[in-house]
Order: sequence, then C-alpha cells, then structure tokens
Amino acid sequence: MRNDDQKAVRLFSLLQVLTACFAGFAHGADDVTNCVAPIRDLVKIYNQGYQDDNTNMN
Repeated sequence: MRNDDQKAVRLFSLLQVLTACFAGFAHGADDVTNCVAPIRDLVKIYNQGYQDDNTNMN
C-alpha cells in the first residue's frame, strides 16, 4: 500500500469515529426529549389546573 493510501485510511477512520459519536449524541438527545415532554405537561397542568388540548409544541 502506498503512503497516501495509509493517510486516507487513517483520516476516514477518524471521521467514522467522529460521526458515530455525533450519532450517539443525537440518539441520546431524542431520549431526553421523550422524557421531558410528559414532565413539562404535568407542570403545566399543575400550574394552570387543566390541560390545553391545543398545546403549542414550541
């Protein structure tokens, strides 16, 4: 194998690891969102005394 090929393999190996880290972070962020939304709704119900069916998701 040529020296240039080794550099390319090393570069793309590092990029693959970096991409896997970002994918793991994004997956974890989605899990947090799924956990926080019901808690947010419970706090809203507690503060307002009812649940608004037309809740704005922002």
